Amino acid sequence: MTERRRIDTILFDIGDTLLDFTCADPRPYFTEGFRLGYEYLASVGCSLPPFERYARAVYRAVLWRFLWSRVVRREAKLFEGLIAVHESMGITLDPETAAEFAWQSYLPMRRAGVADPDARPLLARLRARGYKLGLISNTSTPPVALDRHLEEEDGLLEFFPVRVYSCEVGHMKPHRGIFEIALDRMGSAAANSVYVGDKVQLDVKGAGRLGMVTVLKSPNGAPVRGRWRPDHTVRRLRELPQILESYSFPCPSS
Repeated sequence: MTERRRIDTILFDIGDTLLDFTCADPRPYFTEGFRLGYEYLASVGCSLPPFERYARAVYRAVLWRFLWSRVVRREAKLFEGLIAVHESMGITLDPETAAEFAWQSYLPMRRAGVADPDARPLLARLRARGYKLGLISNTSTPPVALDRHLEEEDGLLEFFPVRVYSCEVGHMKPHRGIFEIALDRMGSAAANSVYVGDKVQLDVKGAGRLGMVTVLKSPNGAPVRGRWRPDHTVRRLRELPQILESYSFPCPSS
């Protein structure tokens, strides 16, 4: 009898996997975010230039860092860029103010992203079963804001003691480095891990190259063509436990 592959770790993508975003074009959300961030800083007594000049400076800082990140293939650290552009305007943000500024600026995106209705029941079931759970996400959003979003959406944050964001580690999916960092922090081996995401060229390719089991979330169930194909495809997250049954798994927690 052939021994079944053992799986003890499940890592998830965030956008359009655990959180579903309704925005096709994020640029209007950024513009609104600039306004909310500006209004917050004004409310705490910061001396600010007129909004039009402020927004142009912030937009240039964000755009430059984003474009440069694509040239060097390293994730943009937009939060650091925002701190720097405020310092150039004579505004020094202490950690608490900076964190709330990041949240206010992110609010339009937060309102556009809601938890997949299957997420919390699935995660609770997997945790009770004994699986180690973690996140790997390509994002330039400040981690403090993304963590807060996960906490507000069905309390999803509690399931993920390990969260690896590209803006913190520099590597972006499908670079093997971001997966290796996550696996190291989890204390897990690629061969014993599953990665669940929604993009073939980022999630399936990146995790598959390391030997992880790959699960593609594809609500329309469209066939995948090309070199990188998932080991499994689901339309809904609730289908994941059925896939895991084909592997050996941890004993339930006592």
